[in-house]
Amino acid sequence: MSSIRCPQCGLVNFASASECKRCHLKFDHSESFTETSPVVDPSHVDANRMGSLNPEPVTADYQKAQPAPLPEYFDAEPYSLNAPMVLFAVYLFLCAVVLIYQLTRYADMMRGIAWKHMIDPRDKFYISSLESMIYFSLILHILGILASVLLTILLLRRSYSFLRLVRVYLLGSFVYFAMQIATGLSWRSALLEKLPNNKEIEPLLDGMYWHAILSIIGFLIAFVWFRYFTTSDRVKSTFIN
Repeated sequence: MSSIRCPQCGLVNFASASECKRCHLKFDHSESFTETSPVVDPSHVDANRMGSLNPEPVTADYQKAQPAPLPEYFDAEPYSLNAPMVLFAVYLFLCAVVLIYQLTRYADMMRGIAWKHMIDPRDKFYISSLESMIYFSLILHILGILASVLLTILLLRRSYSFLRLVRVYLLGSFVYFAMQIATGLSWRSALLEKLPNNKEIEPLLDGMYWHAILSIIGFLIAFVWFRYFTTSDRVKSTFIN
């Protein structure tokens, strides 16, 4: 009886097999993989020798040579989006809306009269690094809007690339919220020193204060989402496309 030994994994297959049953390597029958098994007469084999005809157990070294199996969730059917994932889609939508609103607020501030005073080094209302930080924030807001839209699409499609990009997005959110807290409180402190007891800027100061508080809350929410998407087994079983 003839057989074919797989050159990749070593499994002995039937001579007529077109591929290996273990590793699915395609056989090229033009090459000489065929080997002939000896014909054994049962009448000349005693019971003590029958054990030698059984296949040898797979050794540890042989198991180490095999390719590592894919995680179980690659072979399973993908789960549908659960309630936390739908909630995260809403979170991404709200983030995009808030970022667009803040862009309009920055644009209004840069068109106002106070803007020229705050960026002029010769003016007493000048705040150092204000102009550069505002332009940097504008770039971050635009990138944040694009990232929120992209992640929403990947989330609804249950794409596996979502798991990698959402971690980058949330890590970027940590940096963004930390920057908003630091700059908001520092600019508020600078205005208080330059214009103490000025009722005209009280709404601006209150806005900076609450903006810093909301940034702290946003930082904590981003941390919760980061933990969820990096530790949940349900997430791994959902984004496998």
